[in-house]
Amino acid sequence: MINKKTTSQVNPKLVRLKSGIVKKGYLPIMKRIKYFRKLLEYIRKANIGLIAIIFYIATLGLVLKSMNLLQDFNKNLLQITGITLCIFIFLFITLFYLSRYNASILKHPRKFLIFCLINFCTLLLAHGILNINISQYSIPATLTGMLLASFVGGREALACLIILGGLLGFISNFSIDIVFTFIIMGGLASLSMPFIRKRIDLFKIGLASGVLGTVFITTWGLLQGWDIKTIFTQSSFGMGGALVSAFLALEILPFLENIFGKLNYVKLMELSQLNHPLLVNLREKAPGTYQSCLMVANLAEAAAEKINANPLLAKIGAYYHDIGKIKNPPYFVENLSLNSKSKHEKINPALSSLILISHVKEGVQLAEKYRLPKEIRDIISQHHGTTFTSFFYQEALKKDSNGKVEEESFRYPGPKPQSKEAAIVMLADTVEAASRTLDDPSPARIKNMVENLTKEKLIGRQLEESQLNFHDLKEIEKSFIQSLTGTFHGRIKYPSSEQTDAKKEKNDGNGHPYTNEKRS
Repeated sequence: MINKKTTSQVNPKLVRLKSGIVKKGYLPIMKRIKYFRKLLEYIRKANIGLIAIIFYIATLGLVLKSMNLLQDFNKNLLQITGITLCIFIFLFITLFYLSRYNASILKHPRKFLIFCLINFCTLLLAHGILNINISQYSIPATLTGMLLASFVGGREALACLIILGGLLGFISNFSIDIVFTFIIMGGLASLSMPFIRKRIDLFKIGLASGVLGTVFITTWGLLQGWDIKTIFTQSSFGMGGALVSAFLALEILPFLENIFGKLNYVKLMELSQLNHPLLVNLREKAPGTYQSCLMVANLAEAAAEKINANPLLAKIGAYYHDIGKIKNPPYFVENLSLNSKSKHEKINPALSSLILISHVKEGVQLAEKYRLPKEIRDIISQHHGTTFTSFFYQEALKKDSNGKVEEESFRYPGPKPQSKEAAIVMLADTVEAASRTLDDPSPARIKNMVENLTKEKLIGRQLEESQLNFHDLKEIEKSFIQSLTGTFHGRIKYPSSEQTDAKKEKNDGNGHPYTNEKRS
């Protein structure tokens, strides 16, 4: 006998999907794709390892050459062995630190290659400067700090600069003043990079780095008994190197953005300004969507911080994710006034669905027109994934008695989110939209809503390509619940003016109840 309870729980769509996969022979193809992805993962790891080995050998060769240890290899074998081990330890610490605090760079061979090139070119340039008649304080520490911070972040760049300073010690014959000057100037530049708002701020960082370097060089010169002329000359080289570094960073960073497709803090901070022409246009033409984007940005930024994703990228991606709504603002509910009727009531459900779905494509086109970075364009194109406009699909079925409604025409084209930041924006967008429909946004209802919506995206397989794991999803849920609970916090219900006036009539003006008895 068939168990009716069990049969009723079977999802007919899932059955059709599985049978279709088997009939069309998709299973072998899916297995091949899985194996191909594993192969690509092995190739990626091999590329990272190869780049690290080449960097290690090149750095070791440069250090040994600068110390003149290769001329008599046998005689200097023990010293060469010590330096070889020391550089290996430096490289190991660097890779370990990056794996803990910025693992994304170790997942992309191209980014890791840029990182290694910046470090090696700094050592090569320092070697050249120390071998010609130029002040050793003109080594471009500020430039190195700016470039490293743009690719791995300020804190990680400072750690790399300290290790790079150790390697510089070998090249400079263990001149402690050169090492300290390099770390101090480069460290200030790297830690300042996350706070810049415009490219012109690079010059301010260069100036500050130069001033700090000048103070240190002057102090060192006084301790060493230099004369005033020598102190002034060496300090001038330090200041000049910092300002030249700022100018070079201004030219190199856009070049690296275009050649390698790398989005850095400078570009992100420029896009974060709410006076950007696209955001101003969105605010003027679709004010409801603009406010929604700001709320989504706050949710996305907080969630990204919880799972060690890129909070700045998530925030800015959320700012621009709905710019495609600029073309048809009245067709989106957040842009309607309180008493306005939806324009979708007068048009065909298929057309309504098309208008909704088209805002993604139009957003990508606007992003390309305004030359937004690829990472932002990806978030725009992926923030709805391949989800379904089920409301308009059901409306279309009601109006079509024959039931000949193409399901795919009511589905977003995708792709699904390919990064953690894109997935976070998708979830934040969904949660923010749903939160506006809550009549009584109590903490329990908010928690239930967030968990259900996240589960819906997970079951719908919208997050399977986003690199998120279950732990990440739990942390994102907690962050959303905390943010929304804070937004919809309970407020004190103040009495109206009429209630206040009525209360005043019942007392004597001093807060005492009024009576007919005369006071003595």
